[in-house]
Amino acid sequence: MKDFGLLLNNIVSEESTILTPNNAILYALSLGLGDEDEHLQFVYEKNLAVLPGMAMVLAYPGFWISEPEYGFDWTQVLHAEESIELLEKIPLDQPLVGKTSIENIVDRGPGKGSFIYTKKILSLKESAKPIAIVYSNTLARADGGWAQKDSFKNRPNLIKTSNPPSRDPDFVVNIKTLPQSALLYRLCGDMNPLHADPEVAKKAGFSQPILHGRCTMGIAIRSLIAKCCDYDATKLTQISVRFSSPFLPGASLSTKIWREQDNLYFESFDLESGAKVLSNGYASLTDSKKDN
Repeated sequence: MKDFGLLLNNIVSEESTILTPNNAILYALSLGLGDEDEHLQFVYEKNLAVLPGMAMVLAYPGFWISEPEYGFDWTQVLHAEESIELLEKIPLDQPLVGKTSIENIVDRGPGKGSFIYTKKILSLKESAKPIAIVYSNTLARADGGWAQKDSFKNRPNLIKTSNPPSRDPDFVVNIKTLPQSALLYRLCGDMNPLHADPEVAKKAGFSQPILHGRCTMGIAIRSLIAKCCDYDATKLTQISVRFSSPFLPGASLSTKIWREQDNLYFESFDLESGAKVLSNGYASLTDSKKDN
């Protein structure tokens, strides 16, 4: 078996990009925005507002893990966790650069797979000033049992997730997703065939193509913006979540939100089946724009 530890610190992608209004609008539409008056700012080019989840989309490294040089069984790969830290407002029509590297690899043991943590730094191209940091944790289910050193068996503290308070949530938001949401979200850059090809989905153990974890996360972020930010998306400075189970396009996502001052905790469920889809969600609000 390949020693995946040799991949540590590898740069898997370094990409220049520009956030155009069309791309910002496409992303918002893939999350189902556009059917309420408050959504207009995200889907109309006049005074266009950028959603925080664009940090995940911009300079997206693509399905790098499927490249033969890395040695993973890409058909058995699932998204496990994601974290966004927003350092600055994401600008429109300005040159940006995103560099994604393998930050950590954790061998969970034979038959349990490995966690692969990547870090993407999104920066202004001219000044090299970072505007966002995105951590992703991918579970390679078929690639465990290779590590010879304990340093590859300890899970790092890169993604801040948290259990919600032990009380009833302050808000519950139900959103019916679009049946074609995965196909729309693919156009934002994540072309993993798992989300479009029924045969690929079946080989991975699913009855049909599933929705991207990042798209599901973006829909949950919609709920946070609506209930805790007065639709001012710039109030969110950090969002992280754990992906608990697959979610199908067209299903309804029910997000429970707990607010404690500027800290938000959330979980999302498939409204029809009751399955927990997103767990241990955490978000923080900026001190400069508190809603009263």
